[in-house]
Amino acid sequence: KGAEFRFARLFDDITAPSNQEWCAAREREGAAARASLLAEIETWPRRPKVVIEIGDGSASAVQNTRASVDAQSLPDFRVVAAGWVPSASEGIDTVWMWVAAGVRLDCDAALHMVRPFAFDPNAAAAYCDEDELDRRGRRSRPIFRTAWSRALAEDGGLTPMFVAIRADRLAGAPDASDSTDALLLHAANEGAAVAHVPRVLAHRPSGAVRRGTRVRPAPALEPSDRPEISVVIPSRDRADLLSEC
Repeated sequence: KGAEFRFARLFDDITAPSNQEWCAAREREGAAARASLLAEIETWPRRPKVVIEIGDGSASAVQNTRASVDAQSLPDFRVVAAGWVPSASEGIDTVWMWVAAGVRLDCDAALHMVRPFAFDPNAAAAYCDEDELDRRGRRSRPIFRTAWSRALAEDGGLTPMFVAIRADRLAGAPDASDSTDALLLHAANEGAAVAHVPRVLAHRPSGAVRRGTRVRPAPALEPSDRPEISVVIPSRDRADLLSEC
């Protein structure tokens, strides 16, 4: 029985589409849906203003990111200088997007990232999935993030390189270049919602995975306070299942 399962798993691996095929299929899907998404903007309950800021970096990194920002399908957005501070007139109706220098955005990235703010008045921030882009333009090593988890963000486990924050939540906010996790946590105070956009919208340069910074240190436990943990694995003689763990 175990051999049958191993053969089935091997066959699935051989016949599964590659990451490049999956990316190409998603790009075709996005291109086909773009016109309807743009038409949908007219029906949004709210139409937030969008400003995009590119993080500090080398001139070439900033230029690469700026090229992808200029190619955004979202109409009516503007690019602001690093360190942008919203004016008194810019608050709940303005969404600030920050992207790390060197990251290339999908052409519909800003459109998808602003959409949660259009429908949810409680939305204070948003983040998305991302992958890696090499010099030949090949995509690999995707990061498919979870829905918002305060505990995960406090442990530095999200670290997105592209985030969107409502402008009225930026007062006293930490620098995005230091920790996007801390920035999201700041925006999520007082029960505000943080949206996860389950799309690969940001393509980081090869080898540019950001290291998370623990925002809240782990509590120090006395030996008497440490819980006992038992692990039960009801999969005897099923190496094909255990290998997934």
